[in-house]
Amino acid sequence: MIDTIERMFSKVGQLYGRQSFAIDEGDASAWARTFAPDGLFVSPSYPDPVSGREALETFARRIYTDSRAAGPLQRHVVTNPMVFRKDDGRWCARAYLSIVATGPDGIPTIVRVTTVEDELRVVGEQVDIARRTVRVDAGTTAGRGDGNDRNRKQ
Repeated sequence: MIDTIERMFSKVGQLYGRQSFAIDEGDASAWARTFAPDGLFVSPSYPDPVSGREALETFARRIYTDSRAAGPLQRHVVTNPMVFRKDDGRWCARAYLSIVATGPDGIPTIVRVTTVEDELRVVGEQVDIARRTVRVDAGTTAGRGDGNDRNRKQ
């Protein structure tokens, strides 16, 4: 049982590390397994929410393939993670997630800066993401034009 902020912070740090390396290295299955079996991913960068591990794996595979085809190497960089409990006892986490691209010249470029908000599912010592909501910061690219998108070109 995970009963302290410190223990959960450690678990979430490992979860975010596994998730970032998996998506960046093309391990779609490992990325999908960081979500609960019925996990949900919601982001204004993509047209529709993605639900369930099978769909999440397909989504991750497409993201990796598309990013590799786009050219520069892209990395998911997670910073400033925090964990907390809601009044009802559920664990949640927040962090900044930046997408950084590095071209052949070795100069990194920030593609997108986001905030991820995760509702976590805890079973014994296992921590998975039940729901991830991504919010894209103003001034970076991406969006689907649903009111949460402040970055759409007019």
